[in-house]
Amino acid sequence: MKVYGSEVSLLLPARVREMVLTCRRRERRVPVRLMQMLSREERFWVFTKVKSRGCWLWLGSKNGKGYGRLKWAGTWLQAHRLSYEIHHGKVPLDRIIMHSCDNGMCVQPEHLSVATHADNAADRESKGRGVRPRRPSPNRLQR
Repeated sequence: MKVYGSEVSLLLPARVREMVLTCRRRERRVPVRLMQMLSREERFWVFTKVKSRGCWLWLGSKNGKGYGRLKWAGTWLQAHRLSYEIHHGKVPLDRIIMHSCDNGMCVQPEHLSVATHADNAADRESKGRGVRPRRPSPNRLQR
């Protein structure tokens, strides 16, 4: 399923969509009471900025590594993993979701794929984003 052309998805009920748009215009957070009424998928759409081309940006909170996250039933879910599950189905527990666009805040399902940690490491190395060896500091005394 593809949904384009709006910052707030048309999949949300009209009343909820209007409240979310009002909160965004006023640069305020969406009320907790409203969020508690929504399903997991509806919460996803509240925090997703959908564009017709390019990345769909996650507007909600993010973890320490810069990836979007969503709290559901007392646990934190990764936004990109949730996006993949909504659009393509369940992800095996031993697999990860890899971004082809290298943008941690992207939840565009066309930019996401299931991979192993080895696949992700190979992708990172092929794009020149691997860990570089640390150079010795010139200020350090040599013995």
